[in-house]
Amino acid sequence: MVKVHLIQILKLMANLHEDFLFFNNALNIPSSKLTQLKTSEANIKRYIKSYLTEKKVPVPALVRQGSFVLGTLIRTKTDTCDIDFGVRFFPDPQFAASTLQKYIRDALGKAPNSSLPKHKDKCIRLHYRAGYHIDITVYVQTNFNEPIRLATKNGWLDSNPSGFKKWVEEQGGKQVAQLKRLIRYIKAWADQQGKNMPKGVALTTLIAHGFVTHSRDDLSLLYTLRNV
Repeated sequence: MVKVHLIQILKLMANLHEDFLFFNNALNIPSSKLTQLKTSEANIKRYIKSYLTEKKVPVPALVRQGSFVLGTLIRTKTDTCDIDFGVRFFPDPQFAASTLQKYIRDALGKAPNSSLPKHKDKCIRLHYRAGYHIDITVYVQTNFNEPIRLATKNGWLDSNPSGFKKWVEEQGGKQVAQLKRLIRYIKAWADQQGKNMPKGVALTTLIAHGFVTHSRDDLSLLYTLRNV
């Protein structure tokens, strides 16, 4: 039997690099929805600041995080998307984790064009009629020498959202733009598979760990998936 090496097969494959680049552009969020997302973000900041000031609770820093800030946000097959928004208290205001979550939930009870806030284990979620949802996570940090802690219903967990972004970008190095495209391709594939697929952060971690750059996205994806 003749053994055909992978590299020989690859030489016979069609070059799909441009097709992948076209697909990457198709995954972009429409500008109209991005505008709505930014409007919702501004409203969230305003409601939280107003509510906490009234409660005499220190106003936290309010920052984007997750796939939105990393550049791996995709438009799903149902034309929905989600963004993550961090509420960071520094220094620690010395409230229980669930109490701070409830303050954020109550602050957003009248956010326009959205459902009532849902208090999940690690975030407060708002669903919007325009076809997206926003997850608001709560963090505290006692001082710069202590780890950032994430609020959950049952207490605190050590976390480092900005460190994760830095790590992904370091994995990509000079080819970080290609790495982010590969993450988007895999997230889109997972979206097509439906339920019971790994979450975006898990897929991002897997692809970043296995990343192999190439001048062609199709071959970069192939080599990376072999590593994964």
